[in-house]
Amino acid sequence: MTVDETDRLAGTNGREALSGITARLAAFAAGLNPADVPERMVALVKRHLLDQLGVQLACGALPWVRIATDYVARHGRSGAATLLGDAARYDAELTAFGNAVAGHAFELDDSARGASAHPGCVTVPTVLAVGEELDSSGADALAALAVGFETVTRVGIAMTPSLLLHRGFHETCVDGVFGAAAAAGRLLGLDQQAMVATLGIAGSHASGTTEYTQSGGDVKRLHAGLGAMGGVRSARLAAAGFTAPAAILEGKRGVLQAFCQEYDETAITRELGQTWEFADRATLKPSCCAASIIAQINAAEQAVAGSGKGVADIAAIRVGLDRKSMTHIGSIGPEPKDATGAQFSTHYSVALALVRGSSDFDTYLTALRGDFADPDVLDLARRVTVELDPECDAEYPERWLGKVDITFADGTATQGRSYAKGSPLDPMTDDEVRAKFRSLAERVVPAARARAVVDLVDRLAELRSVGELLAPLRER
Repeated sequence: MTVDETDRLAGTNGREALSGITARLAAFAAGLNPADVPERMVALVKRHLLDQLGVQLACGALPWVRIATDYVARHGRSGAATLLGDAARYDAELTAFGNAVAGHAFELDDSARGASAHPGCVTVPTVLAVGEELDSSGADALAALAVGFETVTRVGIAMTPSLLLHRGFHETCVDGVFGAAAAAGRLLGLDQQAMVATLGIAGSHASGTTEYTQSGGDVKRLHAGLGAMGGVRSARLAAAGFTAPAAILEGKRGVLQAFCQEYDETAITRELGQTWEFADRATLKPSCCAASIIAQINAAEQAVAGSGKGVADIAAIRVGLDRKSMTHIGSIGPEPKDATGAQFSTHYSVALALVRGSSDFDTYLTALRGDFADPDVLDLARRVTVELDPECDAEYPERWLGKVDITFADGTATQGRSYAKGSPLDPMTDDEVRAKFRSLAERVVPAARARAVVDLVDRLAELRSVGELLAPLRER
């Protein structure tokens, strides 16, 4: 490419365009080979791939997911990609959209500690849809997954906490679209210059606010689909020659300054390719609620278990929160009106876990079927208060500390302190990850097919084609 052509793409000096943060991230995404991914990262990518597939399968029948997948069936053109739960095949862009909505549909998907990000629900649907379309190998899919997970995490670190705390944006699409775009571009074999354009176009797809944390609403689930779809579209347009700003992340009118009051742009490229931020932050969910509530549930369960008393003896529960959580999960209150509201209500989720003895998929599904009107849960939820706690606030955003004070009817009190199960401070074991996958997947496919998927994910790098991984899931 000539200097003039580079200038046309960047809208600035070509050499500067290739040395900025966006360009360095693009070089990483375009140049990563399967052999460059360390074994620790490979193992984590496989765990999160398996987890995301289980979530997509189990959530496919939820009403808001059906709206999204019916939309794909009605408006999507035929193609090579598998929309889970549908015998037909569709174009990769809308397939990624539908599967991503399912993957983010019921607060069971992964996150990245300190990045406030959900890498799996945008990266996995994108890689599988584009990978099927291109008949990519399992090794290439693994490299693309690693690119996507790492990109989402690093962009998320740069923006956290200001993205949400100061501006109220939702990270799943804002930083997720960059991971999806980079992963799709990697599978398409884009060079650095085209990858710069891919990221530049992705910046125009970054969107979504967290108003749902104040009033509920299905739209929260849509954000993963918008991120995955936008990522595929961005890579395709760049591959066709469409141009975009070369400094979309760090530029004077770029994404960081537009979406954040404060940000750390160096986090995006610091030791990029040498240190894997996702590997140190990868978090899976055993509970079916906002990630920042899980530590609080664990702390409340710990406190009651060690007290020698029962839930019926509780007079009041005080939950300590950090600044972000005060608005993110502390605003809806004890009487949510829909699933999003319930899963983003500290009051309701802590009470539900204590009253029903669980916070898993079935617990929230039962609550959904009962319109979140269980009188025993609501009675306890009304006795939950949230307060800004200096210790919790000091730990955020690197750690979500659960800190709960419980007072009993006889005047005695106890306290629970915990970090979230599934986080790097208390990770799920491989057996627990597989058990979660089976419990979700076997609602939809026979046990033998679920076991086959576990084996195929383990052997991902050996697969000739991504399609082999999805074959057991295409038929019911």
